[in-house]
Amino acid sequence: MPGIPQVWYLDIFAGKNNYAAADKGGSGGHKEINRTTLSNKDIEEGLKKDIVKNQLKLMRLRNTSSAFLGKISCSASKENELEITWTNKNEFARLSANLSSLNFSINYSENNKITKLVF
Repeated sequence: MPGIPQVWYLDIFAGKNNYAAADKGGSGGHKEINRTTLSNKDIEEGLKKDIVKNQLKLMRLRNTSSAFLGKISCSASKENELEITWTNKNEFARLSANLSSLNFSINYSENNKITKLVF
């Protein structure tokens, strides 16, 4: 996506929604659902989880690849599949997602080397 995505730190650490806080917050309580405070221990434990490591990898790629400074295109794909490519000069990043199996991969170039991340 163009621009700089925003991510709640609770989401980075695969935290859970706090429904009790949302209910307690009244009409503006929907904002409280993801405002759980994480302790240092929660963060240290989170950094050991594969889901957190993978999210950090994706964030690092999104913040460092020049491909995201270029153009975005969506390719025609099979039903329940999605392919989005960002291209800038010789750099690219391509998301291939299967919306049925919930599997996805990202191929990207960096310094004339192609890397594939599979999730």
